[in-house]
Amino acid sequence: MYLLNGEKADHISIADRGLAYGDGLFETILVVDGRPVLWNEHLARLRMGCELLRIPYVVNGNSLLARLDELLAENKDMSCKCILKIIVTRGGGGRGYALPEKQCPVEILGLFAAPDVVSIQALGGSVRTLKSQAVEYGECAGLKHLNRLEQVLASIELDGRAFEGLMFDASGCLVEGTRTNIFLWDEGRIFTPTLARSGVKGVLRQYILNSAPEWGLHIDEVDITRAELKKIKGMALVNSVMGVIPVNQLDGKLLNIDCVIKELQEKVHQKIPF
Repeated sequence: MYLLNGEKADHISIADRGLAYGDGLFETILVVDGRPVLWNEHLARLRMGCELLRIPYVVNGNSLLARLDELLAENKDMSCKCILKIIVTRGGGGRGYALPEKQCPVEILGLFAAPDVVSIQALGGSVRTLKSQAVEYGECAGLKHLNRLEQVLASIELDGRAFEGLMFDASGCLVEGTRTNIFLWDEGRIFTPTLARSGVKGVLRQYILNSAPEWGLHIDEVDITRAELKKIKGMALVNSVMGVIPVNQLDGKLLNIDCVIKELQEKVHQKIPF
């Protein structure tokens, strides 16, 4: 079941600009016991994206919560744990890329089963470096927009050969995973790729950066080359659905998960119910 602008629906207009141009945004949100996790952070990113793309959609948290409750009432088997996906497009109309005289944004909400990540959180997952590049998006860098072809191509390249694939930009600097942000540890130092030019600024990544001083951790945002990546001692993958996943192998090289990365996972999971 989906809700389109608050009404039950199973289709959208073929003239929708989200379909034609990727002209829109989305949020993928973990819901535990009926309540969305990192809710304010997701709303803030959606609001920022709408402002930057000039989509006249009003992000109303109370309205979205009411619609989430409606979806949960129709999907009682998902009441304990599920995923809420919110898609906002600019709607239909306009000639070519030009905007229509009147914009009518479209809001789509749907529920999906949550992945089982208990085992991978405990044991860690393997990663591989990929040839598929992260695209530089200029002023759209960091947004969760609907243009995700780079992640599609990277996932095709990964082809299930590891839990996650790592993407680099055109200058050879590490950006992110196909669906995760990255934290690294080496010689007592924790750092994460800067996302000034490309990548998605995940809400869990930002939560960790904001909370680090309170936890007594110092985290740097830096450029990381392929050569520097080979030397790291520990790594974690993070996103707002799976939480913190330690990495146990990088391109076949064993990594230590019982280090500061495990401490980071414990601090996050004490606060957030992944």
